[in-house]
Amino acid sequence: MSASKKKALIVQPPGRQEAVWRAALQSQGLETASIARGESLAELAAPRSSRSRTGDVLIVDLEELAAEGLGLPEYGRALHAARPDLLLVATLGARLEVSEPERRWARSHGALDLLPAMSMTHAASQTIAHLRALLASLGRGELDVQALQRDLLRVANEAADADGDIVARLARRGVDVGDVTHRLRGPEGVPLAKRRYRLKWYPRCFLGSDAVRWLESNCRLAHEEALDLGQFLLERGEIHHVVKEQSFIDGPFYYRLGGANPKLDAIEIDPLVARMRGAGGIQVRDRTHRGRRYTACFVGRAAVDWMAKTYGLGREDAVTLGERLVDLCIIHHVLHEHAFVDGHYFYRFLGDETP
Repeated sequence: MSASKKKALIVQPPGRQEAVWRAALQSQGLETASIARGESLAELAAPRSSRSRTGDVLIVDLEELAAEGLGLPEYGRALHAARPDLLLVATLGARLEVSEPERRWARSHGALDLLPAMSMTHAASQTIAHLRALLASLGRGELDVQALQRDLLRVANEAADADGDIVARLARRGVDVGDVTHRLRGPEGVPLAKRRYRLKWYPRCFLGSDAVRWLESNCRLAHEEALDLGQFLLERGEIHHVVKEQSFIDGPFYYRLGGANPKLDAIEIDPLVARMRGAGGIQVRDRTHRGRRYTACFVGRAAVDWMAKTYGLGREDAVTLGERLVDLCIIHHVLHEHAFVDGHYFYRFLGDETP
């Protein structure tokens, strides 16, 4: 490898994100090497590592770290001690956006940044900004937008042909899902209103049918494409059913937009976790369900109660806060089968698992 050639080690869930990151970086003249699940990330950060994997930047998804039982705070500290010359970029590939408290949390634990899913379309402003910042950190020149456009279009075409992925299909036509979500939330976005169902009012929500019509008319999507995109946005937390009981449906069902939440964005992640685990926090203990014992866990509903009381939140915002902790791989369902739910579901802090 020449002195000017930079190399990125990519650790992403198999599929779209791995391909997009590889194509984007290679388009800018970087060498790339993928580290598959099962290869030891812990070895990379070991004090006396064999250094069989060399590179200038490690781009690792938090889910891939968690699959090895590793959290970003511990891993970032160990990697910096063992490989101070290796930049660390953390990613949250399950999300289209990342909140500022989440980015601050990642930076405080040794990451250059915490980035959301990388777009397949070169025109996406977030993709451009992320790559420019990364190239600057590596001492590289200006972003080659033409090369980026060419290689990302190739990935979009391959993904769309392979499995009909809605994001890839739209990217091939130049429609970026991240940009769609920004427009959806904007002043010309889907109409929001206070709506009533039975005896309860739901503020600032929209109808599934209105969202389908908006996607069809503003993004020139066919009906099935609008439904597929709506479901994708729901699965990524960009929109959600008001009581989180429905998938995305073209009908009179109420949904809310995700995104920035000033009240939640004022809550820093590390102090929150410290309070949860400290005296007066949530009760962590062994529990049983249907004859099976689960060690060192807590109940989702009890955690919602605690967060709502401690931070003066409504239950919906408390659930969203719990979802952030799941997305950051700080907590997880004991069987990895559920997102964060306001109910009698058991959750555990990463690292509290018994061998």
